[in-house]
Amino acid sequence: MSVQTVSNCVVRKPVKMTVKQALIQVLSEGKFLTLNEIQHRLQMEFNLFSGEASISARWRELEGMHKQSRVRAKSNAWEYRLVR
Repeated sequence: MSVQTVSNCVVRKPVKMTVKQALIQVLSEGKFLTLNEIQHRLQMEFNLFSGEASISARWRELEGMHKQSRVRAKSNAWEYRLVR
């Protein structure tokens, strides 16, 4: 958060996260999510509007992290998560 002092009051402005930062936060919870579910969470929790292709590209950029992906049962959709 950035901080501004206005008339002896401290005003905190939320710093907007990048898609990559928000993706790390969402996927670090350990639950497998599809690209569509990730997209929805980014919109609802971080007010970030990003397409599935963009989210997939950010996923590929996550180097040095323990990434897991698999095909969801009874579906052709891939799902993703980060594990510590």
